[in-house]
Amino acid sequence: MAPRGRFPAGTQRATNSVDRMIAGHIRRGRTSSGLCEADCAEKIGVSLQQFERYEQGTERVPASRLMLLAKVLGVPVSAFFEMPMVSPDALRGCKIVPMMPALRRKASRAEWEANLLRGFGTIKT
Repeated sequence: MAPRGRFPAGTQRATNSVDRMIAGHIRRGRTSSGLCEADCAEKIGVSLQQFERYEQGTERVPASRLMLLAKVLGVPVSAFFEMPMVSPDALRGCKIVPMMPALRRKASRAEWEANLLRGFGTIKT
């Protein structure tokens, strides 16, 4: 059994596809809000180098930092876990269609409904 507060050997710094997806959402959210890396790093209380590692997906982002980032970027925390919107052509043959748009400002009800209708339009009978 691993000592308290430690990860099993070889897993502490390992990232996966979810970590890289979150990193992409962080970057898109930061650029769309007009903030530079240094400003974001300062607002969430980490060094510029640490923030760069979060944005590159080379290091996992703790939940507490995700909450701070969501507040800074003005998005819900769940936005970091949304699947990107993909064109119907790219989804031919797929069984599951991602319905949620990628990280962006809070979608209005009309935008949400439009995305839902586009998704239903891709269902083959």
